[in-house]
Amino acid sequence: MNRLSSYIYAAAAMLLVAAVFTGCRSSKGTVSSDGYQSISSQPTVTAVSPLKSITDNYRDWTDVSVPVTLRLVSPKNMSVSARARMVRGRCIDLSFRMLGFEVARVWLTPDSVVAASRPKKVYLAESLSKLTSGLPINLDNLQDMLMGRPFMPGGSTVTLADSAAMRLDNSSGSLRLLPRRQHPMADYGYVLDLPSVVTALAVVAGDHDVSFTASYSGPEPLTPAGNVMDNVALDIDTPRGAYAAEVSWKWGSARWNDMIAVDPPATAGLRRVTSAQLMKIVKEL
Repeated sequence: MNRLSSYIYAAAAMLLVAAVFTGCRSSKGTVSSDGYQSISSQPTVTAVSPLKSITDNYRDWTDVSVPVTLRLVSPKNMSVSARARMVRGRCIDLSFRMLGFEVARVWLTPDSVVAASRPKKVYLAESLSKLTSGLPINLDNLQDMLMGRPFMPGGSTVTLADSAAMRLDNSSGSLRLLPRRQHPMADYGYVLDLPSVVTALAVVAGDHDVSFTASYSGPEPLTPAGNVMDNVALDIDTPRGAYAAEVSWKWGSARWNDMIAVDPPATAGLRRVTSAQLMKIVKEL
């Protein structure tokens, strides 16, 4: 696969990762696909102390521009570099450049998703709600997921004020932070390494045999936003196959709270395609 094809593939594949994560449909039963009891039936343990130790390390942020390396592990193995720009609650922008020219772009806002490939002269545009398939996942949640922070679906980063809505569980052999109320479509929770680190987010849609895990490593505490994670490993298992990717942030080169302005991708002269058509183009690269 040549370098240009790698950039185009990465843009589409990362969009696929987001789509599969947010599109886990399920009617939740009493037992999830990993064999654990439904979260609602587990004993109650207060989450105040661990939430305080975790959230004390967080700071508010408005925007960030940061280099990032994306590595696709499955179904193809390749690595590309990009620049990510995020405005809190307003956009996630991934720009892939080669020889100074932008060759691919992924752009997410609270209500839309655009992926554009100028060399292939195609773009995809969908509503974010279509990708989320009924789950209350918003842009703040996706930003938190990428940075390694626990969040309340449809809300924002978990704070100490949310402790009454969360509880601890160690029945699986690891300490988990679990919402007391789960969405009917999927169970989700966080794995903790106390005193202050979230090591994984896990989502299970048991009825459809779909699971998603974001595993975190390398906490970077010395940023204007406080504690963020250097590396995110994304693993998705579905009846149609398994997907894996890694996101490596270069927070040491990030610019924070700079009032950055991010414009949407230009799509003039490009042909609009569906997600299925885009993935077909990618598979032929």
